[in-house]
Amino acid sequence: KSIYALPMKGLRRGWKKSIQGLLTGISPNHRKKQEAVAYSLATIWKSKNHGKSFFDSSTLFDGYVWTFWNNGIAFDQFDEKRFICFNNDVGMTITLNGGKHFSLRGIPRKWLTKGKINWTGMYAGAILPEQKSKIILASVGSYFKNKLIRSTNLGKTWNIVDNEYMATLFIGFNKHSKGIVYAGKKISHNNGKLFKHIPTLQKYNADIVAMCYSNNNIVYA
Repeated sequence: KSIYALPMKGLRRGWKKSIQGLLTGISPNHRKKQEAVAYSLATIWKSKNHGKSFFDSSTLFDGYVWTFWNNGIAFDQFDEKRFICFNNDVGMTITLNGGKHFSLRGIPRKWLTKGKINWTGMYAGAILPEQKSKIILASVGSYFKNKLIRSTNLGKTWNIVDNEYMATLFIGFNKHSKGIVYAGKKISHNNGKLFKHIPTLQKYNADIVAMCYSNNNIVYA
């Protein structure tokens, strides 16, 4: 029998009336036996009656939609407290304290209004694998039509480094060959300041989709 849940009014959440699904978890409050919290249907819930019913406790925040590809997150290899999420629509979020707090650092809105970019979502990216690095590369735009951008201050400001629209769903620094970055059909030899097409990938209309982490000289397309 499904647990009854009371969704928050508005925000089109009326269909969320039970605690169910594969991504569901419930945690009791050991200090107050009548209380428990749960995660289900992309919502935070709370019960005050021994789990007989739950109410929406997510403070009306809908959350950001994380990108749909494997490379929508980037970790700092030298600092476990720093990592980045690339999100549809809103762009990049970054944490410097292991996830306790995230800052939103997307592209300037004026890029969209002035026609420099077709949308504000980010889909893939990477941090330069060096101690205390502040260089980030990312793809921004619509799902399968985006441009490459670069930041030298952890996303506080951005520059477009390649104006060609592509479907860039993978970006990766080669830590075994200094300066090399792979991004979709292209390669950079100067840490993402300038990109050029890889002829073999152009020939087969292929894209790099993954990298071997034990040997970054091996990539998959």
